Amino acid sequence: MELIRALLIAAIIIVILSGISVFLGSRGQEKKPARYFLIATLGAALWTLAIYFALNVTEASSNLVHFIITCIISGVILMDVGLLAFLGYGYKGGRLLTLLFTVGGTVLIALLAYDSSLFYSSYDLSQGYIRVIVDHNWHFFALISYFILISITHSSYLLRRIEETKNPGFKTGLKIFSIGLSIGGILALLFDLILLTSLPSLIWIGPLATIISIMAFYYSVVKYRVLDVSSKWVKVMSSVILVGVAVIIYLLAFYVISKVA
Repeated sequence: MELIRALLIAAIIIVILSGISVFLGSRGQEKKPARYFLIATLGAALWTLAIYFALNVTEASSNLVHFIITCIISGVILMDVGLLAFLGYGYKGGRLLTLLFTVGGTVLIALLAYDSSLFYSSYDLSQGYIRVIVDHNWHFFALISYFILISITHSSYLLRRIEETKNPGFKTGLKIFSIGLSIGGILALLFDLILLTSLPSLIWIGPLATIISIMAFYYSVVKYRVLDVSSKWVKVMSSVILVGVAVIIYLLAFYVISKVA
């Protein structure tokens, strides 16, 4: 688990510094949507940090376990809402949908914080990490429905931008970002919610998959200028992404080799 936790720390650094560099480097009218991108990366960082602690628990009170689980769900919802605000900025209905998903996500988090039994019936720490026994009740399916709906909304705004743009390069950049976002979203939904009970030790795959989305966004910004970011901050973002991804690839390779051996 030490290698996995190192991977998660690297992921946290990448997403936070990427959000900061995009926000500080954005210019003109794109400053506001860049702020929403920063919020999304902070949500991803919270999600990843909570999973870091969830994978390093041998003894903990029920309140601490519940707090960690609540932070995991809160981080994902904050990330998705921030991303929705970023992608829907400038579109009619974008603010309304963002508000509706914000309210819906807040309600789901509040219910979970108030009553843990709505999401899980018990937990186990014997393996050195939090393994929750999820109740497949209405709250669980409400969370799945929420994440599926907000993912569909993300995709619809991206597809709309792809259809509307006349610039071939810009269109290609958006397509690349869309593919990366889809891959990351599917992996997160699969390993962090659907397979949470059966494969709890693989929950780290979800937040690590956000790096795929970050990489796709980074490439679309650098190569196709889908967001107007100053060259100075593009260099900063490039350094963060390249060094961070190199570390992650090295650690993943070491992890795979150690498992095979």
